[in-house]
Amino acid sequence: MEFLEHLFGEQLEVGLDYLQLLYLKPLIRLPTLLLVSTERNTGKTTFLNFLKAIFAGNMSFNTNEDFHSQFNSDWANKLIVGVDEALLDRREDSERIKNLSTAVSYKAEAKGKDRYEIDFFAKFIMSSNNEECPIIIEQGETRYWVRKIQPIEKKNVGMLNDLKAEIPQFLHFLLKRKLSTRHESRMWFRHDLLITDALRKIIMHNRGKVEIEMLHIISEIMQIKKLKEYQFSI
Repeated sequence: MEFLEHLFGEQLEVGLDYLQLLYLKPLIRLPTLLLVSTERNTGKTTFLNFLKAIFAGNMSFNTNEDFHSQFNSDWANKLIVGVDEALLDRREDSERIKNLSTAVSYKAEAKGKDRYEIDFFAKFIMSSNNEECPIIIEQGETRYWVRKIQPIEKKNVGMLNDLKAEIPQFLHFLLKRKLSTRHESRMWFRHDLLITDALRKIIMHNRGKVEIEMLHIISEIMQIKKLKEYQFSI
């Protein structure tokens, strides 16, 4: 639990709900979870490996390049698609992830075989060293949950093995635990529960340069004139 507290911080209950829903309600749509940090020894990769130990063959590790390939039969039927060191800052990559996060069916394709339609219920869980633009997220988007992860203070080279040893007790805990949230959106969680500074940072970076410059100018005017709001017409 200490490791999850490190990852989810003040959003621990939401994080536990996320994991509980993965385990007990696998068909429920969930937001794409993105853990970001430019620093090392944060536990991002360890978390992905911990999930792999829990869900085993029902989780696939993808590279960024896997999303560029037409062949997807190795991951299209998984519950979790994990991406370590994600960098999907091309518009087509971001659109694909965004659309798949709410898709109910998908065309699977293997090399040398015809495409075929399958039920699709995968959740995307990613980590990235890029805090500004690991993926394109625009204002008003509700399909992402982004958390900035701090370094772990006490380094433990055996952390993953320790976490694996606790899996039976952890799953029993999830089985008995009462959810802290209700089904309030297409991605289960009420959107305001998922808003973080890390999400805002990515959204701000993806705004157009002109818009960012205008915001800086307006902000300076408001500070100089000590205004609480600023209105103008176009």
